[in-house]
Amino acid sequence: MPESVLAEPPGAAVRMMVAGQFPAWEMFSVDRVASTGTDNYLYRLGETLAVRIPKHQKAERFLLREAEWLPQFSELALPVAAPVAVGSPCEGTLWHWGVSLWIDGQTVDAGAFSEMDGAAAQLAGFLKSLRAQDVGNALLAGPDNEFRGGALAQWRQRTLQALDTVSDEVDQAGAAAVFDRAVTAGAAPEVRWIHGDLHPGNLVVTNDRLAGVIDFGLMAVGDPACDVKAAWWCFAPDGREAFRKAMDIDEAEWDRARGWALCTALIALAFYRGRNEPLADMCRFAVKQVLSGV
Repeated sequence: MPESVLAEPPGAAVRMMVAGQFPAWEMFSVDRVASTGTDNYLYRLGETLAVRIPKHQKAERFLLREAEWLPQFSELALPVAAPVAVGSPCEGTLWHWGVSLWIDGQTVDAGAFSEMDGAAAQLAGFLKSLRAQDVGNALLAGPDNEFRGGALAQWRQRTLQALDTVSDEVDQAGAAAVFDRAVTAGAAPEVRWIHGDLHPGNLVVTNDRLAGVIDFGLMAVGDPACDVKAAWWCFAPDGREAFRKAMDIDEAEWDRARGWALCTALIALAFYRGRNEPLADMCRFAVKQVLSGV
């Protein structure tokens, strides 16, 4: 979770980047989109496209990963911000940048999904369609996607360090017990494609319905429980139970998913509090849901 190193390009500079490399779109409007995201600056390009400009070098790797693999998927159960083009480094950016489809809507606060009719079933349907994608030529979880979907035991040290950092607001003993149970649940019996970073900030909503999924930069083939962490990141107890029922997964995967929810929330909370409070609050919600025991 690096600090931003690239200053935000003004809209005029982005317009010149588009005109210079993709002249077919040079007459499209360019409008900055406010976002709490930490990897890319986002601009709406015309009515149907978006420009994403990496804030730091690691974000370039995520963008290129997504551009290579996401177009190979068959149709998913929710719209995704599929890559359309990749721009080369130029004046205004140090790295490759991307143009993707625009999904109309907005993100919502953690917990709001429980109040949305059908959100649990929609999200479960999306994950099932993602799991159904061909894993041949697999892009396995590893250092390039921050080990999302790898062995949970690899996350123990970072989790304990984060837990120590946030000990003033998190029950250390309770959190450690949840994580230990997740680790002892064992490895996933089979690996599947995962999004890798499924949380409220990467889910687009319109008219109280899920409208799409964005930011697949941590996608890989790994433990599918990594995405089931959304049960605690997105839902309060009633919505979480509906989501679990729609997913129809066993106890071992549910335990691993709870561990994924906890470790990613703790590590992000330790980093973002005092830096990005909207993201820190999202993490706090997830930790509270995990430790509620429901």
